[in-house]
Amino acid sequence: MVRFHVLGDALVDVVCGGLAQLPSPEGDATAEHIALRAGGSALNTAVHLASLVGPGRVTFYACVGKDAFADMLTARLESMGIEAKLQRHSEKSTGSCVILSGPSLGRSFVTCYGAAPELDVELLAQSLQSELERADEPVHIHLGGVYSYGPTLRQTLPSFLRRLRATSRALRRPTVSLDANGHEADQLEGVRALLPEIDLFKGNVKEVEALLGLGWPDAMAEVTSQGCAAVITCGAEGAHWRLGSACGSAKPPPITPLDSTGAGDACGAALLARWSSGEDLESATAFACAAGAWNCTKLGGCETPATEETVRALMQQ
Repeated sequence: MVRFHVLGDALVDVVCGGLAQLPSPEGDATAEHIALRAGGSALNTAVHLASLVGPGRVTFYACVGKDAFADMLTARLESMGIEAKLQRHSEKSTGSCVILSGPSLGRSFVTCYGAAPELDVELLAQSLQSELERADEPVHIHLGGVYSYGPTLRQTLPSFLRRLRATSRALRRPTVSLDANGHEADQLEGVRALLPEIDLFKGNVKEVEALLGLGWPDAMAEVTSQGCAAVITCGAEGAHWRLGSACGSAKPPPITPLDSTGAGDACGAALLARWSSGEDLESATAFACAAGAWNCTKLGGCETPATEETVRALMQQ
């Protein structure tokens, strides 16, 4: 079985759903529901992943504050059997995100990164290297919430990954995946340099087009020319996958959506759970699309995480 190490953002989400319109300046808007939830792309992925592969298989790394929000996130991680290796920043608060969504609006975000970009590279390296040295099973490292990474982490990640692989046991070379989780230029800074170091790239159409400056089919081909597999999501339309010259698409089962927060993270977790266990990319992508769709029927990014049974049941409807 595979041991997963997920690193990235851990935020508290304020989910405001069911909006008919966004508030105007100095105005107000009515939501159908407002909820406080554990969030952050990487944390959501870790929670869904633990639900799919079982407790004790996932370790999560992030930087948070010394506050009640950090305690809330720690409790959520530990409730799923995730080993939470959270660095606590003494000056910055835990990051948070306000998510505004509605049937005709899509989603808008207001994010305070807080302590998230302060994830210390050296502490992270020491911890991961120690894990790899004693690993007696396959290891996978997932880079999530890259938009939140600080400049030092972005600049050193390629050499950091090469060093980890060089010092790992010969038969335990870790595989690596990356989820872009952002399409603005500053959110993607340094990602292209990581492509030769990863085994699986996941992003949506907007993200991969912004990363390569090409339409998504050409951008996807460019990503995979580096030797990795790629899955590009396109919302309710599903996802495209490519590995070498093999490529295809998968569509999600029909659902009645409630909240799309964390759908891509649930999709990514399901993809990792299947792909890392040796399942072919086509089947893994189909399962991942169903997991993302299933999460859209729930409120919040990981409040009710996907399971093998719930996703399979949806696929069989």
